Order: sequence, then structure tokens, then C-alpha cells
Amino acid sequence: MEDLPWFTAGLDADVSAAVTGLGVDVGRLLTIGEGPGTQAIELARLGWKVTATDVSQVAVGKAKARAAAEGVSVEFFVDDIVSTRLTGRYRVIVDRGCFHTLEPVERSAYVRNIHRLLEPGGFLLLKVFSRAERASGPHRFSPKEIRDVFGVSFMILKIREASFRGGGAGDRKALFCVLRSK
Repeated sequence: MEDLPWFTAGLDADVSAAVTGLGVDVGRLLTIGEGPGTQAIELARLGWKVTATDVSQVAVGKAKARAAAEGVSVEFFVDDIVSTRLTGRYRVIVDRGCFHTLEPVERSAYVRNIHRLLEPGGFLLLKVFSRAERASGPHRFSPKEIRDVFGVSFMILKIREASFRGGGAGDRKALFCVLRSK
């Protein structure tokens, strides 16, 4: 998995800064589209009670093995956030590259499910490809499009230029967004 373009060995700096800067006590945290488990494992090391999901059974299996080998407790599940079977509430949800893979018709279900899974006033940390990225890949977004998709259910606290690093593809232009459920 280390050769995949979205792989990064540690916690993304923007995710780390946002999680520590939220001003909330650690609690239940959900990562979606987790892939190799690196973000979930690092967040668990910070004291969060992490649940991590991915649509790929292979990815979840590898992430479970990585967490076990590193002696870190994370609950991993195969799940699709568009038709999620998850219940309960989370203080923070981290999406590092899932939303931008969804088709436009799936976005309203995503927003509805994320909103339902967050505690009142909970935070969504969202990282997506930016319209400024020219290489091939998933959907790209502008700040206006993020506001249009999420603005009814979420307060948009921050949208800033960022990048995806890893996997030998070089840095890819992204937007990093901090949203709070209304």
C-alpha cells in the first residue's frame, strides 16, 4: 500500500493541527476511507477512541494487521459512508480523500450520514482534491462548491489550500476544510 498515491506514513500535518486545535477533549473519532490505517493509528496514539472504515475489505484487513503490529487499538470496519450501517455519535469525523471519489448523486447521502453520525456541534475534517490540481484523478472542488454542498448542515469554519503527499506521485493540490455540524 505504501506505493499508492494517497499513502502517507504518519498523520497529515493539517489533520494533526486541526484535531489538536479544535479545543475539544478526546473522545470518539471516525475516519472514513481509511485505506492503510495510518491516520487512524496515529489518531489513536493521541488518545482518541477511533473507529475506521473503508469500502475495501483488503484495505481494512491490511489496516487491522498494521494496527495490531504496532500495538494500537482501532476498530476497523468495511463500510460505505453513502449507505453506512454505522450507529452512534462521534465528536470528530476525518475524511482524507473519500468525499472527492463520490459521484454527485451520492453527495447528499454522504452529508446526511456524516451529519447524523456527528455529535451536536461535532467536527468534520475534510480533505479533497482542489480545482487547482491538474493531474488525473477524482473530482475536484472549489471553496464555493464545498460551501454549496455542506452549507445547509454545517458551519464552514475553515477552507484552505493544502496538499496530498505520498506514494511517489508528488504533492497533489487539495483543500483542507474544518466544518462544524449545525
